[in-house]
Amino acid sequence: SAASDVYKRQDLERGVIGWDMAQVVGLARAAKDCGYITKEQAWEYIEQASTLCSEILRTPEEIDKSFLIGGAMKSNKIEDWEELILCYSLLRNSGE
Repeated sequence: SAASDVYKRQDLERGVIGWDMAQVVGLARAAKDCGYITKEQAWEYIEQASTLCSEILRTPEEIDKSFLIGGAMKSNKIEDWEELILCYSLLRNSGE
């Protein structure tokens, strides 16, 4: 339907920031665990990621969709795409 096409387009326009910010959080935690940065520095990175993410993504569903789209784009395996698309479809349909 036209409404679902708009939702898909909006999801794509929001992009993969959910995925990117999850990567920032993971790297900050790993860097802290390895002793490269302090706990306080890690939290600064995590808070910056949260702020950037919240400027574009307004709901938990938008965050989830953005993360899934980013994961699909990162993966080279078609099996991953199929699983991520199924998760995305379930999320998209849950809001209708």
